[in-house]
Amino acid sequence: MDTLNTCIYIFTDIEADGPVPGLYSMLSFASVATSENGESLGEFERNLTPLPGASQDPATMEWWRTQSEAWKYSTVDPQPPIQAMEEYAAWIAELGGRPIMAAHPASFDAMWMQYYSHAFLGKIPFAETVLDLCSYAMATLGKPFLESGRQNWPSSWLGGYDHSHKAIDDARGYAHAFFELKRLNDLKQSK
Repeated sequence: MDTLNTCIYIFTDIEADGPVPGLYSMLSFASVATSENGESLGEFERNLTPLPGASQDPATMEWWRTQSEAWKYSTVDPQPPIQAMEEYAAWIAELGGRPIMAAHPASFDAMWMQYYSHAFLGKIPFAETVLDLCSYAMATLGKPFLESGRQNWPSSWLGGYDHSHKAIDDARGYAHAFFELKRLNDLKQSK
C-alpha cells in the first residue's frame, strides 16, 4: 500500500462534560476507520477518567441529565487518558495509509482529539487535516450551511445508527452518511 497517497478516513465522535478541553474532560470517544472506497477497517472506542483539576460545566451536565442511557454508556469502565490515547495511536498506526479525521462538527470533535493527543502523546496520530461532514454536505447538496447539518439529513443516511450520543453509534452513523454524500457527489460529478 502506498501509505503517503492512500487516505484512511477516521470518523470520530467524542462526548464531554463541558464545552472546551482542559477546563473540562472528554468522557468518551470512538472512531470508525474506512478505506477511501468505504471498506470497514476497524473500530476503536474508549471511556476516559476525568482530567485532574477539571470541572463539569453546569449547562452540559443539565443536558446529560436528559441523556441517562448515553451518560451511563459513556462513563462505565473509564481508562486513564494516557492509556487510551496510546492505544488509539497504536491502532491508527496499524491501519496504514494517511489517516484523515472526519467529524460533525469537526471544530468540536477535532479540538478535543487534538488537545488530548498533544497532552498525552505529544503529537496528533492522524493527519492535521480534518474533514467537516457538514461542510461536505453543504458542497454536495448545494444548500446553505445551516441547512446542511445532520438534523436535516434523511435518517437513512445514518445507516440505521441512531444519533444516540454514544460515541460509537454516532461515529458509525457519520461514516455511513459520508459515503451517502460521496455517492451523491460522484453522481453529480459524472453528469
